[in-house]
Amino acid sequence: MPDTFSMPSDGAPGVTRKFKKFSRAAAEAGISRIYGGIHFQSANLEGQAAGKAIGEYVAGNFLTYRPRLGQKAKARRAILRTAR
Repeated sequence: MPDTFSMPSDGAPGVTRKFKKFSRAAAEAGISRIYGGIHFQSANLEGQAAGKAIGEYVAGNFLTYRPRLGQKAKARRAILRTAR
């Protein structure tokens, strides 16, 4: 199975990190901030929960199917034909 996405490492030039799920990349980034003394685990968990909620909201409200202009007119005509 191919990797879902990859990204270069900021701390190790020439190294590319590969992840099968975005949540795994987020977990790794979160734990690195705990190890670095930047955040506590509670802030890590709350930040990941907020990020997941925002991502779900954006995906559900803005990343929706939009037919091409020509398809919209065809769909409208088909609806009007069936309504007769």
